[in-house]
Amino acid sequence: MFNHRTTLALIFFFLCLFLFAMTAHGQKTPRTAQDFYQRGVERYNKNDFDGAISDFSRAIEMVSTFGRDRSARRHEWDVRNGLLERSGEANQITAIDPRAAIAYTGRGLARQAKGDIDGALSDYDRALSIDPRLAEAYVNRGSVRFAKKDLDGALADFNKAIKIDPKMADAYNNRGNIRRERGDASGALADYDRAIELNPRHAQMYCNRGTLRRDQRDPDGALADFEKALQLDPCLASAYLGRGTVLCDKNDLTGAIKDFDRALSIDPQLALAYANRGLARLRLGQDAVAERDFDQARALDPELVPELEKRIAMVKEWRSQKR
Repeated sequence: MFNHRTTLALIFFFLCLFLFAMTAHGQKTPRTAQDFYQRGVERYNKNDFDGAISDFSRAIEMVSTFGRDRSARRHEWDVRNGLLERSGEANQITAIDPRAAIAYTGRGLARQAKGDIDGALSDYDRALSIDPRLAEAYVNRGSVRFAKKDLDGALADFNKAIKIDPKMADAYNNRGNIRRERGDASGALADYDRAIELNPRHAQMYCNRGTLRRDQRDPDGALADFEKALQLDPCLASAYLGRGTVLCDKNDLTGAIKDFDRALSIDPQLALAYANRGLARLRLGQDAVAERDFDQARALDPELVPELEKRIAMVKEWRSQKR
């Protein structure tokens, strides 16, 4: 749903700006924090998520300051604004530097990539308590809320991100996904159009719009979007799945099966590709191999079973009427 590498690059850019600004004002800057953050980004991009989490955690530590004997008024203000954490020592507190918000966001991305949804949500909450203007953190938290089926919370986060940065393509794309989920086709299409206008090189956005267009019975528009997505990213499994589904609608079953084969060669866990390939094979009378596909789909995603069984029955009824 999200282009996390693009988001990390943006976050790293902003971190560099923060570090430069602190140096320019003559304040002591923990330069090694930048080094840890940069290595965290590199490790994330290499799918070394544990290493990335370790580096982002170190960056958070390095841009925090420790002290004692703070005034009660200052302590109360910092607590209210999310800039304090207590350490293990009773009289010691940690004052969180606003730059830590960026590192919390990076660590949240790595935790999310590992499947630690609750840990990611905690990091995004922490980032936003430190810097409520960090649009990237709203987008990422919205994606976690969407995964947890909290559509209202996700929508609120994407709206907030767009309000802060009206040119954030990912926020429009993700809001479009929620609107499509809720049946607001026109609102979803407007969001996808805007996202693609802002970032015309993002393959998944075309794929999302193609799915919506297919749902709206615009097969030619959907096919054009899936083709564009594959031009931009020839290894995008969801685009092969989408194009194959449209080819099924157009009765090009052989072409559809080739697309489903390609999708599964990229992502062998794609349950929908097994289900749709099985349906195409069933329509061609290839019952034995179709049943193997259905078994794979059922095993990978039990939630598909009711709809899949209904579609299998429809194909069998269609075949019986043709005889």
